[in-house]
Amino acid sequence: LLIVHMRLKTDQYKGEVRKEALLEHLDEIPFPLGVNGDMITTADMADFSKTFREPKMLMVGRALMADPALFRKYKGGPAASLEEIKNFTIALFDAYTEAFQNRRNAMMRMKEFWFFQANLFEENPKAFKNIFKSKTEEDFLAAIEEIEAGRLLTYARFGWKKPL
Repeated sequence: LLIVHMRLKTDQYKGEVRKEALLEHLDEIPFPLGVNGDMITTADMADFSKTFREPKMLMVGRALMADPALFRKYKGGPAASLEEIKNFTIALFDAYTEAFQNRRNAMMRMKEFWFFQANLFEENPKAFKNIFKSKTEEDFLAAIEEIEAGRLLTYARFGWKKPL
């Protein structure tokens, strides 16, 4: 299995993935392929599957953090419900608390998670900003509740994309 990350180290997470570079040499690769790079929706995943001859593996790290049901939707299942998102948030917060033995450290990790997760909800810049400004667990949870009070999107926005 050859796993191809279609960016250079110097790209970091900026700009577009370099599909053309892989496509140029696709016929020369004799083994199964795994690909990643900016697959945000099931349509993106289907496009990568078609373009790269049914790869054995699709890697969607950041998109999966934004939309935990992405693979389920790709297989024809339903989008995540608000109840599932809330339950997952609580379970993750509790697991981080156990791992770090500290609610404040757990909250800091949850802020990282919500940097992506917030993209599955309609934009709410004030609440989004409040997540990262929060100093207490109460303020943090209030900001999440405000985001969750908004409309849950069918697909995550690509809110973490960094232009060149």
